[in-house]
Amino acid sequence: MAREAGIPSGLAPHGLRKARCRPLAEAGATTHQIAAVTGHKNLKEVETYTRAAEQARMAAQGMDRIGGGASNLALLELPTRLKIGG
Repeated sequence: MAREAGIPSGLAPHGLRKARCRPLAEAGATTHQIAAVTGHKNLKEVETYTRAAEQARMAAQGMDRIGGGASNLALLELPTRLKIGG
């Protein structure tokens, strides 16, 4: 099937499923919607692929709630950059 789809030798169709998850998440699709598009039966797999996109979107929405806007998102990354707690 991979050959019929034109996928180069050595690449797996699984990568195509994974590659569709993040753009869908960034566009605001729910895990259930993404699973419907990609054919995943296990939502945990979809959540693994989309966690970063969902985190960024939720952070921007959270900052908007307090009037911080997306321009202040760098402040949210400060503990990670400073490696606080680890």
